[in-house]
Amino acid sequence: MALFALSFSSVVAEPTLDDLLQQSHSNRQQRKRQIKWTEVQNKPLNNQEEANRAKTVIFISQSIPENDLIRLLDQGSGRDDVLFVYRGFIGGENKNSIDFMKKLAQRYMKSKKPMPHVMVYPQAFRAYNVGKVPAVLHQNADGNWYMAQGGLNINNAIAAIERHQYKMPLSRQWKVAEPDQAEYMREQTRRIAIQNQEKWDNYNANLVQQKIQGEITLPYAKADKTDLFTPYYTLPEDIIDPKTKKVIAPKGTKINILGNDTDNGGSILIVDGRDVWQVNFANEILKKDADAIIFYTQKGKLPDGIALPLDKGIAERLSVQVVPTLLIKKGNQFERRIYKRQ
Repeated sequence: MALFALSFSSVVAEPTLDDLLQQSHSNRQQRKRQIKWTEVQNKPLNNQEEANRAKTVIFISQSIPENDLIRLLDQGSGRDDVLFVYRGFIGGENKNSIDFMKKLAQRYMKSKKPMPHVMVYPQAFRAYNVGKVPAVLHQNADGNWYMAQGGLNINNAIAAIERHQYKMPLSRQWKVAEPDQAEYMREQTRRIAIQNQEKWDNYNANLVQQKIQGEITLPYAKADKTDLFTPYYTLPEDIIDPKTKKVIAPKGTKINILGNDTDNGGSILIVDGRDVWQVNFANEILKKDADAIIFYTQKGKLPDGIALPLDKGIAERLSVQVVPTLLIKKGNQFERRIYKRQ
């Protein structure tokens, strides 16, 4: 995957929805402890073919001095069997990392060298408990995967692994600078909740109550329906390269807000809390999936603390038009199930 493509897709991610999705998956992901790279991969990936070709995975971070990092990336240029992975974005935000990605993309375009394959893959860092970089994961001739700490020279690191000489670090390492995106999203959600509470304290009590009770009304579904859809986000304005002033992505471009997040599982349910049947349906979903996210158009009879009010922005991004609607994450798509009230 091109570095430029990675940075472009990252800049338009919707943090609010990602926050909720990361919260929904965090407990499941923390319990996983994978060994084989093929087990860490979650299918389907947008760049599944590139990931499948990888025989060597290099864990990197922008904490590595820039010159060392560029030299390391240069070694992977043109090698389909080498994949570089980041844990997240500097500061947890796309913009703080995109300048570096653009710089690299421009460098390779100018030199006409193939771009190395790079992914933001926090689940790999969790699976292998990587806290310092570089670290090199390589599939040996016996078909098993082995990890060496350090390794600013890819070929030397591979040779050391093949000789089973990887108990000591092969080079200096640096602590990973990027936060785990899941942890970052949880913290952002907490801060947003605090900020919202502070704002709400200044609102008129009636306005607060109105927001809590819900501000949207959607019609009830008239028939059962199941389909798959991709949650696209349309850019409201051009994305401009600050240096060249050229348009990277024009206004109106559609972007999948799930990006490269290919985890399966996790549910989002939207109900009208004024309807007892839908309240009972929400409780049944929570019994099956305690991490499910419940939104309501109107709070009604829903107990406190189990659901969030649906706003127009999230409703549009999730393409919710009737209630109840259940969304189940399938890779980078949602399976949408619409139920007729019983």
